[in-house]
Amino acid sequence: MKKYYTIIAITFIVLGFGFYWYSYKPKHIRSQCLAEAESNNSPFSNPSNKERMQKINDYYKICLHRFGLEN
Repeated sequence: MKKYYTIIAITFIVLGFGFYWYSYKPKHIRSQCLAEAESNNSPFSNPSNKERMQKINDYYKICLHRFGLEN
């Protein structure tokens, strides 16, 4: 009986780690990168909305690459 509890415990640990690594961690990294990209504005430039969105998208992609989520 103790053997089954050990197997169940190991299974839950592996599933918990898998959830963290493939779901929670990337979600947290994406939200962090988006917040960084939106707050990374130069105070001396006043680009148009299209240019601003392009800068945000570029920085977001760089940030994701830095954390290993995008190639």
